[in-house]
Amino acid sequence: MNSKNCNENSSRLQQITSIPGLISKRIIKIENFLPQQERDTLFNAVCTNQETFRNRGIPESAMRGSLYLDLGSEESEDSKVLPISKACECLSKRIMMLLPELFTTLDVKPFPVSNIPLNFINGLDGHMGLPHTDESGGRFKISLLYYLNKVPKAFQGGALEFYETNARSQSGHSEKAFAKIEHKDNLLIAFLSHMYHGVSEVQLDSDKFEDGRFVIVGFLGPW
Repeated sequence: MNSKNCNENSSRLQQITSIPGLISKRIIKIENFLPQQERDTLFNAVCTNQETFRNRGIPESAMRGSLYLDLGSEESEDSKVLPISKACECLSKRIMMLLPELFTTLDVKPFPVSNIPLNFINGLDGHMGLPHTDESGGRFKISLLYYLNKVPKAFQGGALEFYETNARSQSGHSEKAFAKIEHKDNLLIAFLSHMYHGVSEVQLDSDKFEDGRFVIVGFLGPW
């Protein structure tokens, strides 16, 4: 990937939430993150090898439409997973090229990043995510989400919602979200891992794998 491509992505950095005096509220989104050919290659690789996604052993009654693929697991060596892993290399490389801008915009002290472990989630009907943080005891500093979906989008819901931290609340966060990002194809989102966030319930009439809410998840930290 040349510097022109990196500059094109950098110019699309959009700080959608910036509350004065509260740096911790910074959220970044970059629309049309991958060139169309790379996006299509990735989506096609996923849909062609859909049997590689699992429900993590969760009973179907409790699964609520969630399928997973961990690209860092032993299963990633499976011949059917390799096309997905290879297609994801372009995504990882483009994120790596943007790290200086991400560190600066999110006001995070730079740390070395040698690779970006990625996980896939396909949210079908009923999929949702309760408010949570990703920091894992301070291990992670930046959370990354890359969105994919069939165009036009077949589902409703599935919005990413951010919540204020509230130490007085039993849940640790406010009841009402202060920011919401609708799921959009080929969208990259980066935010501070200690921020509470959740996903509104996905509503989907179809049970087709390719109609789901796809998200690639990655976490960055100094360890």
